Amino acid sequence: MARVVRTWGGVNRIDATLYRNPFTGNPLPGGFAVAVRTLVYTFTAFAVVALLGQVPVVADVLGVLKPVPRYAVAVGAGVLASGTRVNGRRIHVLAVDAAAYYARPRLTSAAQKVAK
Repeated sequence: MARVVRTWGGVNRIDATLYRNPFTGNPLPGGFAVAVRTLVYTFTAFAVVALLGQVPVVADVLGVLKPVPRYAVAVGAGVLASGTRVNGRRIHVLAVDAAAYYARPRLTSAAQKVAK
């Protein structure tokens, strides 16, 4: 029997979730499900820590931590970011909106930049 899921204009959005290993088809360990958004945020945070480890000044700071705690912090940040909403917006949407806000001119009149 098919289950009907009703949504009202995006109010109840269904997140993409993994219940099985996509390569083998086996269930995930412990019967857990993982949201795809959580995986993307976690891999992004992991990559940011790996790239920041190449910057000389930051590498010295990160060098204080051993590799396992260093990447555990990245994984934790990815998991926390996946569940965080600021003013109802996800972190990646907020980052794009903030970049657009800071890129546009501050003082405008009729879509023209105004001198102070």
